[in-house]
Amino acid sequence: MADLKVALCIPTYNRSEVVKEFVDNCANYYIQCFIDIFYLESFTDYKTERYIQSRVDGVHLFYTRIPSETRMDEKAFMIFQGYGLNGEYDFIWLCGDGVQYPPKGIEAILGNLNLHVDLAVIDHSNFSTSFKAEEIHTAQTLFSKCALPMVLYGAVLLNNRTMLKNVNWDAYTEKCLNHQYDTFAHVMFYWNRMLELPAFNGLCLTI
Repeated sequence: MADLKVALCIPTYNRSEVVKEFVDNCANYYIQCFIDIFYLESFTDYKTERYIQSRVDGVHLFYTRIPSETRMDEKAFMIFQGYGLNGEYDFIWLCGDGVQYPPKGIEAILGNLNLHVDLAVIDHSNFSTSFKAEEIHTAQTLFSKCALPMVLYGAVLLNNRTMLKNVNWDAYTEKCLNHQYDTFAHVMFYWNRMLELPAFNGLCLTI
């Protein structure tokens, strides 16, 4: 786990109380698990910016302002392309600002992650199930098994060296970022990129 560099990328919009709750309750143990936290905010007020800037350390917690008219699907694609990041990471974790995993959950997720995994999906919909990590080696099987959690921000970690390298971003922008598919643009990206890889290694994590 300590050898992996993970960027938790959190798009947000005028939700200072939610952001404050996450930073106050979760940021320290995420960082202790070698996760850097990046907030990308489009906003019409300055509450979130003022709060995060008071906590930013320039080492593990960062803040980037983006135009207020930026749509959620556009934010996801900006993150996939490394917007706001200041270094190389093994995994990019797109996450909603209200998603909080407990310390044991973070340890379990990262403890089963490795550089051979192209895409890891976290399924936390069944709270009666004990933790389970299942390797899946076809895009079709992973998608059929994990389609629902993949919709959620916070459920997918992308290998930066396979899923996010050598991507034709112009083609993906034209294909996915339109009003017909904008709610699920990130899922369309996952699916098509999985199919483009010469060999696929997925991980389904049930917590």
